[in-house]
Amino acid sequence: MSEAQFDDPVKHIDTSIRDAKSTAAQAAKDTIPVFSEAARATADAWRAAGRKASAMMSELGDAVPEKREEVARHVQSRPLTAVLIAAGAGLLAGLLLARR
Repeated sequence: MSEAQFDDPVKHIDTSIRDAKSTAAQAAKDTIPVFSEAARATADAWRAAGRKASAMMSELGDAVPEKREEVARHVQSRPLTAVLIAAGAGLLAGLLLARR
């Protein structure tokens, strides 16, 4: 085979490789903004969820003193009932832990 017979296929392969490289580079450039927008949207969603969780915890923290006072009033008004409930809860917890 002569050198000319090999030149044409080699040039064709070289051109195909350059075209593929160019196509891949363009695809990467097109994909970067898509990933960037997805990352931005995800960050926004996490921030919103964090704000919501923070607000819920703040409300819960505000409610704790009120609930503590309410429980204290109930215990003071019915001490025997409170003791029996505590004993029952302790017995149940002990039975559950003893099974392990």
